[in-house]
Amino acid sequence: MRVLFRVGAWIWFITGAGHLTLDLLDRLQPESVATASLNAVLRAHPFELFGIRRTEWDIYTGFSIAIGIFNMIIGLLFVLVDRIVEDPDRRRPVTLLGAVASLACCALSAVFLPTPPIVNYGLATLAFTGALFTAGRQRQRR
Repeated sequence: MRVLFRVGAWIWFITGAGHLTLDLLDRLQPESVATASLNAVLRAHPFELFGIRRTEWDIYTGFSIAIGIFNMIIGLLFVLVDRIVEDPDRRRPVTLLGAVASLACCALSAVFLPTPPIVNYGLATLAFTGALFTAGRQRQRR
């Protein structure tokens, strides 16, 4: 169970690190004509909430960077749970959370995103689900 749990945890971290790295590398590349046109439109549309004015570009950029960081943090939190909680019964709710969160992200990715997050969240779903079933079998043997 622990190996599968760790696999799911590290997939979350790798997904976030990969997203963040590719996002930042993409921003260093020269924009194509189509991308420059789209970005100009995003930069031209302001968004104001609670007195703070941002453009749609700012919001897109902020969310994109934040999602990479949040995925890395979630992965590290799963790793910490694995290191701190020895008892599989006590780790089970977090394993279930990992499976459900991974499945939700996989479904959203399948509808809205390209292949890498679909594959990553799919593998994380399998890892956490496998960890749940492995823990159940270990408990039956006791």
